[in-house]
Amino acid sequence: MTCSSFPRSQKSRISKDNRYFLLYQNDEGKLFITDLSVQSRYSDAIADLRKFHEEIIKPLERRFDLRLHDIDRDTTELKKDSTSIVRRLGAALAIALVVPVPGAFETTLTVGLIYVTYKKITEKPEDVLRKKHVEDLIGECQKTEKSLKNFRDDHLTRFVSKWENLFREETNHFVNSDDEADIRLLDSLREKYQLDKDLLKKSAEFELKSSAYHCNRGLLPSEEKSKPEKSGSISEKPVKK
Repeated sequence: MTCSSFPRSQKSRISKDNRYFLLYQNDEGKLFITDLSVQSRYSDAIADLRKFHEEIIKPLERRFDLRLHDIDRDTTELKKDSTSIVRRLGAALAIALVVPVPGAFETTLTVGLIYVTYKKITEKPEDVLRKKHVEDLIGECQKTEKSLKNFRDDHLTRFVSKWENLFREETNHFVNSDDEADIRLLDSLREKYQLDKDLLKKSAEFELKSSAYHCNRGLLPSEEKSKPEKSGSISEKPVKK
């Protein structure tokens, strides 16, 4: 593995129109050409990267952190609701376990009968549906939280360091032999950098927008003009955005 140095020790002849040009003709008359445009200065690229970090990445990171805070809050509340739904069944089973019945097999059988009977009496169809909805909502919120964290850590947080390293790679920059302070970058790399910036912004907005569909707190459209239903109500119909 070769180590990359910055700026590169090898100097290059850069034309007045900021091109790096190589030409070779072999004995058979075949031409081999390198013709690279290096209009972009390294210093300008770094300045643009710093500006992008301050004006775009930092605000996006704050929005991601706020969204993650809301999701964590909502997930915690949903988990409390899920616990309250099954609490009575758990209490009934605990009481049944201390009922003195001779014989381990009979005790197990009796506990099973007591539990099943209690479940049939207390677990109404709407309770089953409510419990499933809450569990599904928790799952969606947890998946959304993971997706937002991964994007923030893998893309937003690492964007600046990734492009700093790419700009400094020996194969991506050239030092002008007439002026060693004039360090140039490949135009193709700057184009890729611009595309990556645009993609990062669009992808971040998509992640935030998508998270609102998977895990959010709010009123159904029909409830916005009327009094909200009591806490814990459910709906089998998908909410139209």
